[in-house]
Amino acid sequence: MPRRASRSWRADFHAFAFRTLFRVAAVSGDRGQRLVYRVYFGWLYRRPDPWHYASSAYEQEKYRRTLAALGNLPAASALEAGCGEGLFTELLLEHGLADSIVGVDINEAALLRARERCRRFPGASFVPANLATAVPEGSFDLIVCAETLYYLGGGADTACALMTGRLTPGGRIVAVHPASHAGALHNPWTDDPDLITERRELVEDPTRPYVIEVFRRVDRPAQLGEP
Repeated sequence: MPRRASRSWRADFHAFAFRTLFRVAAVSGDRGQRLVYRVYFGWLYRRPDPWHYASSAYEQEKYRRTLAALGNLPAASALEAGCGEGLFTELLLEHGLADSIVGVDINEAALLRARERCRRFPGASFVPANLATAVPEGSFDLIVCAETLYYLGGGADTACALMTGRLTPGGRIVAVHPASHAGALHNPWTDDPDLITERRELVEDPTRPYVIEVFRRVDRPAQLGEP
């Protein structure tokens, strides 16, 4: 088998196994999901930066494009869903794009490193949560959800709804996911009548194409008969 075909087969098999694992975990409910997450992410985070976010040119370019999509509109309060070790959290704070930010992740080792990374920012806090079932209390002007929803399996739609419920009028959601899955993953936001799509960018990176979308919550006039 040619080397390229072999790599493609392995990548396809890994993607299939990955999707199946998290779909099955979602069906088993919160307890089952937490068990899978504890094992999977516990193994990944046994050492720092398992995805090489800090050193990967691909990831750094994705961060740059995501920051550019935000423009120069600082948020009073932000939520980062799936913050990992806080690399992008740190960038948001360094660029003055959030006065305060709550980073959420399921893995405590990642959160410990995120707290250490962002300890010089008094507005940064980090909490553990399974986003498929719960989102931290509060209202947020900005919600960042990057490379996260596919981990939630069948709970992704619920997570989208929970995050939207925390978004202030005029607030924005920035979603970043692989191009092959972004349409399905972002559908709950695309189809939400209280959200408009401000921006959609398809980045045809040869490593792994991805989509950056920005949704904004609008004030919908009450219809006759509504409370």
